[in-house]
Parts: sequence; C-alpha cells; structure tokens
Amino acid sequence: AAFDLNPDLVSVEIDCDVLKDLWLIDISGLGDKEHGKRAVFALMRLADVLLWCSSVQGPVTEPEKEAWRSVPGRLLRNSLLVQTHPDLASKAAESHVNPDRAKNFNDVIAVTPAAAMQAMRGEGADPERDWQESGADQLVNAVMIAAVEARQAELEKARRGIDKTIVPALAKLDAFFGTKTVIQP
Repeated sequence: AAFDLNPDLVSVEIDCDVLKDLWLIDISGLGDKEHGKRAVFALMRLADVLLWCSSVQGPVTEPEKEAWRSVPGRLLRNSLLVQTHPDLASKAAESHVNPDRAKNFNDVIAVTPAAAMQAMRGEGADPERDWQESGADQLVNAVMIAAVEARQAELEKARRGIDKTIVPALAKLDAFFGTKTVIQP
C-alpha cells in the first residue's frame, strides 16, 4: 500500500532477533528517470549493501539494466542478487541463474520468502531447518559479511587518507616544533 503513494523509499521493520542489526530499505522506481535520481541519492546516503531482488523466473529487462547502470560504484562492490520464489521456478531454471543478471553481483542467493516468513513465525515441524532451507539464513549471513567488508573498506580508505595527508603534516609540525608525534592505530 505504501508504494501507491510513490515514496522515495520505504523502510521495512521486521521483529526478528536475527535481523535486528539490519535496516531494510526498499527503494522503488529506479527505472523512472526523475524518481530514479532521488532513489540513487538515497542509495548513496543510506546503503552499505545493495540487495537486488528479482524473481528467478523473470528475464533481465531493459528497465532493469538501465536501473542497474544508475547504481553507484561503491554499492556495486557490495551487491547481492536475491533470486526470489525459486519454489515457483521450473527445475531447469533452478539449476542455473541467468548469467546476464548474475555477472554484476558478488553473490547470488535464492530465497523462498513465504517459507522464510513461516519459519520466522515458528510455524511448521522444524522452523530452524525451514529457515535454513528457505535461503534466508544464507542471505542474512551474506549481508552481514558484505556489511563488514564495506565497513573495512571505508576504514582502509580513511587510513590511506590519514597516511597521505595527516602523517606528512604532523611530520612537518614535529620538525618545526622539535617534537615527535606518535599516531596509534
């Protein structure tokens, strides 16, 4: 219903301990040029990891390709393709992922949303097994790994900036004042 209002983004909250450290933000309208500009701005400001959700059955469309080209490079390095509804795909489609779609992502994960939600609610004979088999556990793990890697990349970039600008400036100040500054990691 929220999408009927054409929002810039929709934040989804799920009451689940496994997902407590994740903020899921659904940004619709990347294919629309005007709305897409605002959506890309939101991506740049809010996202560390990009989950591109797409049905296993669907072909790669031109609007999808165009939207993908608008995604910032920083997020392309931290992107996961979530193939939804593998339970509805034919056996032939299950055995492989569309290479046109998969080549742009760090990982491709198949998730059956209905089974994941059912397991999250504790329904079924073995919710833990159902959670695993739904692909949701693999997805959560992949998101956490991607988020850690994104944060490590940001820290490394900051370290390089310090080494390039701050350390030489401190050396000049030390030479001027006759002191020795020690930078702790």
